[in-house]
Amino acid sequence: MQIEMVTSPEEAAQGLAGAHFLAAEMMYKPRPEKPAERFVFDATFRARLEALNQRDGVLLIVNDAKTLESLRVFPETYPQPRWFAAIVNPRPLGHYKPDLPRQWEWDAPGHWMIFKTSDRWARIDFALRAAAAISKTNAGMLMMPAHDAAYGRELLERLEKTALYFACDGIPASVSPFAPNQHTPVAGANYEDGVSAAMNAAFARDSNMHRKIRHDDVQAFWGKMNMTPFAMCAPLLGIVSQKVWEDDKEIDRALRDCGFCARALWIKDQSIYRQSPPVFSRQDLKQVIERTLHYSLNIPTRPLGASSLNHPLDFEGKIRRLFFPQFRRANALAEALIRECMAEIETRLARYGVSWVDWGDYRYVVRVGDPDVEVWKKI
Repeated sequence: MQIEMVTSPEEAAQGLAGAHFLAAEMMYKPRPEKPAERFVFDATFRARLEALNQRDGVLLIVNDAKTLESLRVFPETYPQPRWFAAIVNPRPLGHYKPDLPRQWEWDAPGHWMIFKTSDRWARIDFALRAAAAISKTNAGMLMMPAHDAAYGRELLERLEKTALYFACDGIPASVSPFAPNQHTPVAGANYEDGVSAAMNAAFARDSNMHRKIRHDDVQAFWGKMNMTPFAMCAPLLGIVSQKVWEDDKEIDRALRDCGFCARALWIKDQSIYRQSPPVFSRQDLKQVIERTLHYSLNIPTRPLGASSLNHPLDFEGKIRRLFFPQFRRANALAEALIRECMAEIETRLARYGVSWVDWGDYRYVVRVGDPDVEVWKKI
Protein backbone atom coordinates (compact mmCIF):
# COMPACT_ATOMS: atom_id res chain seq x y z
CA MET A 1 0.00 0.00 0.00
CA GLN A 2 1.40 3.38 -1.03
CA ILE A 3 1.05 6.73 0.71
CA GLU A 4 -0.22 9.38 -1.69
CA MET A 5 1.20 12.86 -1.17
CA VAL A 6 -1.07 15.91 -1.27
CA THR A 7 -0.28 19.60 -1.09
CA SER A 8 -3.60 21.05 0.05
CA PRO A 9 -6.57 20.10 2.24
CA GLU A 10 -8.80 20.16 -0.84
CA GLU A 11 -6.57 17.67 -2.64
CA ALA A 12 -6.63 15.43 0.43
CA ALA A 13 -10.43 15.68 0.51
CA GLN A 14 -10.68 14.54 -3.10
CA GLY A 15 -8.72 11.39 -2.35
CA LEU A 16 -10.54 10.76 0.92
CA ALA A 17 -14.07 11.37 -0.37
CA GLY A 18 -16.46 8.83 1.08
CA ALA A 19 -14.34 8.18 4.17
CA HIS A 20 -16.35 7.39 7.28
CA PHE A 21 -13.64 7.77 9.91
CA LEU A 22 -10.70 10.00 9.03
CA ALA A 23 -7.69 9.63 11.32
CA ALA A 24 -5.48 12.72 11.08
CA GLU A 25 -2.16 11.55 12.52
CA MET A 26 0.08 14.52 13.28
CA MET A 27 3.78 13.69 13.40
CA TYR A 28 6.36 16.30 14.38
CA LYS A 29 9.40 14.03 14.29
CA PRO A 30 10.43 10.66 12.79
CA ARG A 31 9.45 7.34 14.26
CA PRO A 32 11.63 6.98 17.38
CA GLU A 33 14.96 5.21 17.11
CA LYS A 34 15.52 4.46 20.80
CA PRO A 35 14.22 0.92 21.45
CA ALA A 36 11.91 1.76 24.37
CA GLU A 37 10.39 4.78 22.66
CA ARG A 38 9.93 2.93 19.37
CA PHE A 39 8.32 -0.01 21.17
CA VAL A 40 5.69 2.21 22.80
CA PHE A 41 5.15 4.37 19.69
CA ASP A 42 4.59 1.31 17.53
CA ALA A 43 2.27 -0.33 20.04
CA THR A 44 -0.05 2.68 20.28
CA PHE A 45 0.05 3.53 16.56
CA ARG A 46 -0.67 -0.05 15.53
CA ALA A 47 -3.61 -0.20 17.94
CA ARG A 48 -5.13 2.89 16.33
CA LEU A 49 -4.55 1.57 12.82
CA GLU A 50 -6.16 -1.78 13.66
CA ALA A 51 -9.34 0.12 14.52
CA LEU A 52 -9.73 1.29 10.89
CA ASN A 53 -11.14 -0.55 7.89
CA GLN A 54 -11.58 -0.07 4.14
CA ARG A 55 -14.22 2.65 4.64
CA ASP A 56 -11.76 4.82 6.56
CA GLY A 57 -8.76 6.99 5.79
CA VAL A 58 -5.44 7.99 7.31
CA LEU A 59 -4.06 11.46 6.75
CA LEU A 60 -0.46 11.77 7.89
CA ILE A 61 0.30 15.44 8.57
CA VAL A 62 4.05 15.56 9.10
CA ASN A 63 6.86 18.05 9.53
CA ASP A 64 9.18 16.79 6.78
CA ALA A 65 10.03 14.04 4.30
CA LYS A 66 12.29 12.23 6.77
CA THR A 67 9.41 11.75 9.19
CA LEU A 68 7.15 10.52 6.41
CA GLU A 69 9.77 8.06 5.19
CA SER A 70 10.11 6.60 8.71
CA LEU A 71 6.37 5.76 8.70
CA ARG A 72 6.16 3.95 5.36
CA VAL A 73 6.37 0.56 7.06
CA PHE A 74 2.86 0.93 8.49
CA PRO A 75 0.76 1.01 5.27
CA GLU A 76 2.37 -2.30 4.31
CA THR A 77 0.87 -3.92 7.41
CA TYR A 78 -2.39 -1.95 7.42
CA PRO A 79 -3.43 -1.53 3.78
CA GLN A 80 -7.20 -1.30 4.36
CA PRO A 81 -7.62 2.43 5.02
CA ARG A 82 -6.65 4.86 2.30
CA TRP A 83 -3.34 6.56 3.08
CA PHE A 84 -2.55 10.19 2.28
CA ALA A 85 0.15 12.50 3.58
CA ALA A 86 1.02 16.19 3.63
CA ILE A 87 4.00 18.14 4.90
CA VAL A 88 2.67 20.99 7.02
CA ASN A 89 4.53 23.49 9.19
CA PRO A 90 3.65 26.86 10.73
CA ARG A 91 4.47 30.01 8.79
CA PRO A 92 6.96 32.58 10.07
CA LEU A 93 5.44 35.78 11.41
CA GLY A 94 8.26 37.94 10.16
CA HIS A 95 12.01 38.43 10.26
CA TYR A 96 14.44 37.43 12.96
CA LYS A 97 13.95 39.33 16.23
CA PRO A 98 17.21 39.36 18.18
CA ASP A 99 16.15 41.93 20.80
CA LEU A 100 13.86 39.74 22.89
CA PRO A 101 16.01 36.57 22.69
CA ARG A 102 18.97 38.70 23.78
CA GLN A 103 16.93 40.18 26.63
CA TRP A 104 15.89 36.68 27.67
CA GLU A 105 19.53 35.47 27.43
CA TRP A 106 18.84 32.79 24.85
CA ASP A 107 21.78 31.29 22.99
CA ALA A 108 22.43 32.65 19.48
CA PRO A 109 19.89 35.48 19.89
CA GLY A 110 20.16 36.54 16.24
CA HIS A 111 18.96 33.15 14.99
CA TRP A 112 15.48 33.00 16.52
CA MET A 113 12.36 33.44 14.41
CA ILE A 114 8.77 33.86 15.62
CA PHE A 115 5.92 31.94 13.98
CA LYS A 116 2.21 32.64 13.42
CA THR A 117 0.99 29.52 15.20
CA SER A 118 2.28 26.39 16.86
CA ASP A 119 3.15 23.49 14.59
CA ARG A 120 0.24 21.56 16.10
CA TRP A 121 -2.22 24.34 15.23
CA ALA A 122 -0.90 24.39 11.66
CA ARG A 123 -1.65 20.67 11.38
CA ILE A 124 -5.02 20.92 13.12
CA ASP A 125 -5.95 23.66 10.66
CA PHE A 126 -5.02 21.39 7.72
CA ALA A 127 -7.05 18.50 9.17
CA LEU A 128 -10.11 20.68 9.80
CA ARG A 129 -9.96 22.11 6.28
CA ALA A 130 -9.69 18.64 4.75
CA ALA A 131 -12.64 17.38 6.79
CA ALA A 132 -14.66 20.50 5.93
CA ALA A 133 -14.08 19.85 2.23
CA ILE A 134 -15.09 16.19 2.59
CA SER A 135 -18.32 17.27 4.32
CA LYS A 136 -19.52 18.67 0.99
CA THR A 137 -19.76 15.14 -0.41
CA ASN A 138 -20.44 12.87 2.59
CA ALA A 139 -20.91 12.71 6.34
CA GLY A 140 -18.19 11.28 8.53
CA MET A 141 -16.02 11.80 11.58
CA LEU A 142 -12.62 13.43 11.98
CA MET A 143 -10.24 12.09 14.64
CA MET A 144 -7.03 13.80 15.72
CA PRO A 145 -5.46 11.37 18.21
CA ALA A 146 -2.32 11.96 20.22
CA HIS A 147 0.62 9.59 19.78
CA ASP A 148 -0.03 7.96 23.16
CA ALA A 149 -3.70 7.13 22.51
CA ALA A 150 -4.43 3.42 22.04
CA TYR A 151 -7.84 1.97 21.20
CA GLY A 152 -9.70 -0.44 18.96
CA ARG A 153 -12.81 -0.45 16.80
CA GLU A 154 -15.00 -0.84 19.88
CA LEU A 155 -14.09 2.66 21.06
CA LEU A 156 -14.88 4.20 17.67
CA GLU A 157 -18.27 2.51 17.57
CA ARG A 158 -19.03 3.59 21.14
CA LEU A 159 -18.04 7.19 20.43
CA GLU A 160 -20.14 7.29 17.28
CA LYS A 161 -23.14 5.84 19.10
CA THR A 162 -22.76 8.53 21.78
CA ALA A 163 -22.39 11.22 19.10
CA LEU A 164 -25.65 10.14 17.47
CA TYR A 165 -27.45 9.97 20.81
CA PHE A 166 -26.55 13.59 21.59
CA ALA A 167 -27.17 14.85 18.04
CA CYS A 168 -28.53 18.37 17.82
CA ASP A 169 -30.31 19.79 14.75
CA GLY A 170 -29.34 16.72 12.79
CA ILE A 171 -25.61 17.02 13.54
CA PRO A 172 -24.03 14.35 15.79
CA ALA A 173 -22.13 15.56 18.83
CA SER A 174 -18.37 15.89 19.04
CA VAL A 175 -17.29 13.19 21.49
CA SER A 176 -13.99 12.54 23.27
CA PRO A 177 -13.10 9.63 25.54
CA PHE A 178 -11.63 10.44 28.93
CA ALA A 179 -9.42 7.90 30.70
CA PRO A 180 -8.97 8.26 34.47
CA ASN A 181 -5.29 7.35 34.11
CA GLN A 182 -2.95 9.45 32.02
CA HIS A 183 -0.29 6.72 31.98
CA THR A 184 -0.92 3.05 31.26
CA PRO A 185 2.37 1.15 30.87
CA VAL A 186 2.88 -0.92 27.74
CA ALA A 187 3.72 -4.51 28.59
CA GLY A 188 7.33 -5.23 27.70
CA ALA A 189 8.58 -1.65 28.05
CA ASN A 190 10.91 -0.64 30.88
CA TYR A 191 9.86 2.18 33.20
CA GLU A 192 11.53 3.75 36.18
CA ASP A 193 9.84 2.59 39.38
CA GLY A 194 6.96 4.78 40.44
CA VAL A 195 6.86 7.01 37.37
CA SER A 196 3.57 5.72 35.96
CA ALA A 197 1.81 5.99 39.33
CA ALA A 198 3.25 9.48 39.89
CA MET A 199 1.97 10.71 36.52
CA ASN A 200 -1.48 9.36 37.29
CA ALA A 201 -1.42 11.01 40.71
CA ALA A 202 -0.38 14.32 39.18
CA PHE A 203 -3.07 14.40 36.48
CA ALA A 204 -6.01 12.85 38.33
CA ARG A 205 -6.43 15.27 41.21
CA ASP A 206 -10.15 15.77 40.70
CA SER A 207 -12.03 12.84 42.20
CA ASN A 208 -15.29 14.26 40.84
CA MET A 209 -14.21 14.16 37.19
CA HIS A 210 -16.45 11.22 36.28
CA ARG A 211 -19.45 13.00 37.81
CA LYS A 212 -18.63 16.24 35.99
CA ILE A 213 -18.37 14.34 32.70
CA ARG A 214 -21.72 12.64 33.27
CA HIS A 215 -23.39 16.02 33.84
CA ASP A 216 -21.47 17.81 31.04
CA ASP A 217 -19.92 20.14 33.57
CA VAL A 218 -16.37 20.01 32.25
CA GLN A 219 -14.34 20.36 29.07
CA ALA A 220 -15.66 17.84 26.54
CA PHE A 221 -13.18 18.07 23.64
CA TRP A 222 -9.83 16.51 24.54
CA GLY A 223 -6.64 16.53 22.50
CA LYS A 224 -5.67 12.98 23.41
CA MET A 225 -8.50 11.57 21.30
CA ASN A 226 -11.59 13.10 19.77
CA MET A 227 -14.29 12.37 17.19
CA THR A 228 -15.82 15.39 15.48
CA PRO A 229 -18.36 15.37 12.62
CA PHE A 230 -17.05 16.72 9.32
CA ALA A 231 -19.99 19.15 9.28
CA MET A 232 -18.62 20.99 12.32
CA CYS A 233 -15.16 21.64 10.89
CA ALA A 234 -15.86 24.64 8.62
CA PRO A 235 -17.72 26.60 11.33
CA LEU A 236 -14.93 25.81 13.80
CA LEU A 237 -12.33 27.28 11.46
CA GLY A 238 -14.17 30.58 11.48
CA ILE A 239 -14.18 30.99 15.25
CA VAL A 240 -11.16 29.30 16.87
CA SER A 241 -8.17 31.38 17.90
CA GLN A 242 -5.05 29.61 16.72
CA LYS A 243 -2.90 31.74 19.01
CA VAL A 244 -4.15 29.96 22.12
CA TRP A 245 -1.66 27.26 23.06
CA GLU A 246 -4.08 24.82 24.75
CA ASP A 247 -5.78 23.95 21.46
CA ASP A 248 -8.23 21.36 22.79
CA LYS A 249 -9.65 23.79 25.35
CA GLU A 250 -10.01 26.44 22.64
CA ILE A 251 -11.76 23.99 20.29
CA ASP A 252 -14.10 23.01 23.12
CA ARG A 253 -14.99 26.69 23.60
CA ALA A 254 -15.53 27.20 19.88
CA LEU A 255 -17.76 24.13 19.57
CA ARG A 256 -20.05 25.44 22.28
CA ASP A 257 -20.03 28.99 20.92
CA CYS A 258 -21.11 27.60 17.56
CA GLY A 259 -24.05 25.92 19.26
CA PHE A 260 -22.78 22.39 18.68
CA CYS A 261 -23.06 19.60 21.20
CA ALA A 262 -19.80 18.33 22.69
CA ARG A 263 -19.62 15.50 25.19
CA ALA A 264 -16.90 13.59 26.97
CA LEU A 265 -17.24 9.87 27.64
CA TRP A 266 -15.67 8.30 30.74
CA ILE A 267 -13.80 5.14 29.68
CA LYS A 268 -12.34 3.22 32.60
CA ASP A 269 -11.75 -0.04 30.72
CA GLN A 270 -8.15 0.08 29.48
CA SER A 271 -8.85 -2.62 26.89
CA ILE A 272 -11.16 -0.12 25.15
CA TYR A 273 -9.12 3.05 25.54
CA ARG A 274 -5.84 3.90 27.23
CA GLN A 275 -3.03 6.44 27.11
CA SER A 276 0.57 5.25 27.04
CA PRO A 277 2.88 8.27 26.71
CA PRO A 278 6.64 7.84 26.28
CA VAL A 279 7.28 8.74 29.91
CA PHE A 280 9.86 6.31 31.25
CA SER A 281 11.74 8.32 33.86
CA ARG A 282 11.42 11.05 36.44
CA GLN A 283 12.92 13.52 33.96
CA ASP A 284 10.38 12.56 31.29
CA LEU A 285 7.56 13.19 33.75
CA LYS A 286 9.04 16.53 34.77
CA GLN A 287 9.01 17.68 31.14
CA VAL A 288 5.31 16.78 30.81
CA ILE A 289 4.48 18.61 34.04
CA GLU A 290 6.50 21.66 33.00
CA ARG A 291 4.68 21.90 29.69
CA THR A 292 1.27 21.41 31.29
CA LEU A 293 1.89 24.11 33.90
CA HIS A 294 2.58 26.57 31.09
CA TYR A 295 -0.85 25.91 29.51
CA SER A 296 -2.59 27.79 32.32
CA LEU A 297 0.19 30.22 33.17
CA ASN A 298 -1.52 33.02 31.25
CA ILE A 299 -4.33 33.06 33.85
CA PRO A 300 -3.42 35.63 36.53
CA THR A 301 -3.90 34.14 40.00
CA ARG A 302 -2.55 34.65 43.48
CA PRO A 303 -0.52 32.62 44.11
CA LEU A 304 0.63 31.99 40.55
CA GLY A 305 -0.46 28.78 38.88
CA ALA A 306 -4.06 28.11 37.81
CA SER A 307 -3.28 24.64 36.47
CA SER A 308 -5.16 21.69 37.96
CA LEU A 309 -1.72 20.33 38.81
CA ASN A 310 -1.48 22.99 41.51
CA HIS A 311 -4.80 22.05 43.13
CA PRO A 312 -4.41 20.37 46.52
CA LEU A 313 -5.83 16.89 46.93
CA ASP A 314 -9.58 16.87 47.44
CA PHE A 315 -11.28 14.87 50.18
CA GLU A 316 -11.20 11.56 48.34
CA GLY A 317 -7.57 12.13 47.41
CA LYS A 318 -6.65 12.78 51.03
CA ILE A 319 -8.36 9.54 52.05
CA ARG A 320 -6.36 7.65 49.42
CA ARG A 321 -3.16 9.27 50.64
CA LEU A 322 -3.97 8.27 54.21
CA PHE A 323 -4.84 4.62 53.58
CA PHE A 324 -2.91 3.62 50.44
CA PRO A 325 0.90 3.76 50.77
CA GLN A 326 1.51 3.34 47.03
CA PHE A 327 -0.64 6.38 46.22
CA ARG A 328 1.01 8.31 49.04
CA ARG A 329 4.46 7.70 47.50
CA ALA A 330 3.22 8.48 43.98
CA ASN A 331 1.57 11.70 45.07
CA ALA A 332 4.66 12.77 47.00
CA LEU A 333 6.81 12.39 43.87
CA ALA A 334 4.21 14.16 41.71
CA GLU A 335 3.94 17.12 44.08
CA ALA A 336 7.72 17.37 44.42
CA LEU A 337 8.08 17.63 40.62
CA ILE A 338 5.25 20.15 40.41
CA ARG A 339 6.91 22.33 43.08
CA GLU A 340 10.26 22.01 41.31
CA CYS A 341 8.78 23.13 38.00
CA MET A 342 6.83 25.99 39.59
CA ALA A 343 9.98 27.26 41.30
CA GLU A 344 11.80 27.34 37.96
CA ILE A 345 8.87 29.12 36.31
CA GLU A 346 8.61 31.72 39.08
CA THR A 347 12.36 32.39 38.89
CA ARG A 348 12.14 32.89 35.13
CA LEU A 349 9.13 35.20 35.46
CA ALA A 350 10.86 37.28 38.14
CA ARG A 351 13.94 37.68 35.98
CA TYR A 352 12.48 38.10 32.49
CA GLY A 353 8.75 38.77 32.89
CA VAL A 354 7.97 35.69 30.75
CA SER A 355 8.41 31.95 30.96
CA TRP A 356 9.02 29.43 28.22
CA VAL A 357 9.25 25.72 27.52
CA ASP A 358 10.69 23.75 24.62
CA TRP A 359 8.48 21.22 22.83
CA GLY A 360 9.76 19.52 19.72
CA ASP A 361 11.56 22.04 17.51
CA TYR A 362 9.79 25.06 19.00
CA ARG A 363 9.99 27.25 22.09
CA TYR A 364 6.74 28.53 23.59
CA VAL A 365 6.78 31.85 25.42
CA VAL A 366 3.98 32.63 27.87
CA ARG A 367 3.11 35.85 29.67
CA VAL A 368 0.88 36.00 32.73
CA GLY A 369 -2.41 37.62 31.74
CA ASP A 370 -1.94 37.14 27.99
CA PRO A 371 -4.03 34.32 26.45
CA ASP A 372 -1.84 34.18 23.34
CA VAL A 373 1.37 32.17 23.23
CA GLU A 374 4.44 33.15 21.20
CA VAL A 375 6.02 30.40 19.14
CA TRP A 376 9.76 30.65 18.42
CA LYS A 377 12.28 28.47 16.63
CA LYS A 378 16.03 28.69 16.27
CA ILE A 379 16.89 28.68 12.58
